[in-house]
Amino acid sequence: IEEGYGLDKIEFLQSHENQEIYQKAFGLIEHYFGVEDDDSSLAPQVDETQQQFIFQQAEAPMEGFQL
Repeated sequence: IEEGYGLDKIEFLQSHENQEIYQKAFGLIEHYFGVEDDDSSLAPQVDETQQQFIFQQAEAPMEGFQL
């Protein structure tokens, strides 16, 4: 469906004047292409006292890179 631009065509049907067609298009998108729940562990922590994000420090490898 995505290779044939089917999702774009279904999204276009969401602007159709017939409410039933809109609802069916919306239902198809929600059921088959709906957004999965966001992983809250990916969001950075927030320091409430300083109102800024806190990012984890990534450690660089001790050895150099070799090509």
